[in-house]
Amino acid sequence: MIGKFSVIRWLLLLTWLSLPAHAGVHLYDGEQTQLLADNFAIQHEQSSPFTISDILKRRHEFIYQADNNPNYGFSDKGLWLYAELSNLSHNTDWVFSLNFSQLDTVDFYLVINNEVVSQSHQGKLQREQLYRVPTFNTSISIGEEAELFIRVQSDSSSLIAPIYVMS
Repeated sequence: MIGKFSVIRWLLLLTWLSLPAHAGVHLYDGEQTQLLADNFAIQHEQSSPFTISDILKRRHEFIYQADNNPNYGFSDKGLWLYAELSNLSHNTDWVFSLNFSQLDTVDFYLVINNEVVSQSHQGKLQREQLYRVPTFNTSISIGEEAELFIRVQSDSSSLIAPIYVMS
């Protein structure tokens, strides 16, 4: 009987150790560019597109990936990315860039205290994109925690989303 419980405990421990670790994104001082690929949880749309209001109600359905590959494959449905942010720097101005120019739509949302405080709608089929790749300029107060939601969708290319943050 004791041996059976030991085996179960070891199996539970091994299962727990194999789960991907999740840590929020800490924004620090300095002019560094940081790849956020392994900090995102994802959620695929199944039928009709989700709105940001829908997604805020579905936070618990996001799944963290075990690797940091920003290629999510081909799909004509949208894909949502989610990361928790903590501004531990003395800087309030941040730029998030999605360094892939072939996506049809890229929607950025910054949420603080469950309220969308900043958003931008970019990609090949939307007019807000000013640069070669989608970029999202936003402000996060010093010491503030925020959530970043990004929706990507494309009928013509793979859903590739290498997202960087810089100050």
